[in-house]
Amino acid sequence: MADESTYRFQTGQTALIVRIPDAEPAARALRARFDPSARAGVPAHVTVLFPFLDESRIDARVCSALTEVIGSHHAFDLRVS
Repeated sequence: MADESTYRFQTGQTALIVRIPDAEPAARALRARFDPSARAGVPAHVTVLFPFLDESRIDARVCSALTEVIGSHHAFDLRVS
């Protein structure tokens, strides 16, 4: 396992994630112990892209582009076994 210091989050970092709220009860204890993002308040999720843009670069144009790209896809079911 990598040294936890390599997982330090920096102010302004962003990510694109898909929240998986149904996974939170089952994963909470493991995430609290092993996942620095959980300790930073990030919910149970699947990471799509990290790092994304610095928060200072996220504006209405970026949000509009994300809405257009993501909105053009249908919702999907996820099953982890």
